[in-house]
Amino acid sequence: MRFLTVDIECISGSPTTGTTDLIITPTSSTFVTKDDVLVHDQHVVAISCMAIDTEAKNPVILVADMNVHWDDADRESRERALLVSFSDQVRNLNPQLPRFLDYDFVTYAGNRYDMPVLLYRMFHHGLEAEWLLEPKDVRYKYSTKGHFDIAEYLSNYGNRIPPMSAISQLMGLPGKLDGLDGSHVAEMVASHQWEALSGYCALDVVQETLIRLRIEYTRGLLGVHRYNEVAGMVLRTAIRGPHKVMRCLAQSNVFIEVPETNDVQSRLIAAVNTPS
Repeated sequence: MRFLTVDIECISGSPTTGTTDLIITPTSSTFVTKDDVLVHDQHVVAISCMAIDTEAKNPVILVADMNVHWDDADRESRERALLVSFSDQVRNLNPQLPRFLDYDFVTYAGNRYDMPVLLYRMFHHGLEAEWLLEPKDVRYKYSTKGHFDIAEYLSNYGNRIPPMSAISQLMGLPGKLDGLDGSHVAEMVASHQWEALSGYCALDVVQETLIRLRIEYTRGLLGVHRYNEVAGMVLRTAIRGPHKVMRCLAQSNVFIEVPETNDVQSRLIAAVNTPS
């Protein structure tokens, strides 16, 4: 199984519409209000992604964090460069584009927010988005191929979708930290907290990646031994990465206990918590 988990952070109001005030985006605790957001009027300020291949010896294929420094006067070119960089990452992972994706997209509520926002901003900047428009099933809501929307899948494609943080906590992850949610993105941008913004976005990606792995185990498509191995490597990569906020994952209890694999699990937990 190969997939690319993607999360974006935005602020409302784009320079081209004349509404450049930093307007907050919806909070994760009031997720249902995302339907009321004008996705065409969002400005992308950060993108994080993590590519996973569960059959590879080292399953963490790619970790990338990108953001726009909004203190720069040329905000348009900054956002454009951000989108170009992300598109390049997608194309490098998927040499069979535009007809086929090697790495399916994974998002949380991406059908309603992330993917439409990316499309509108690519459209605005005059950038090719064949990776979003051409491969089969990427834009088909009810498919688990091409684009796997965790929120839609777990809610059985209903309207009552819980926040990502709540799902994370169900499987032993911390969820959102220190009360931070999407409503604080504008504040982080306004105060030039670029590291905090990148870390916030990247932490969501790691947790969404682990949720997807748990779903595949629950579906019976990923064995418990391999689930524990891949989850441990994802945690280890995140904790040893550049973002200090990832240290909160060290106490996560995402492993599935199986009596005959207790020794393996203990070694995985020890490896995750061992300083680099």
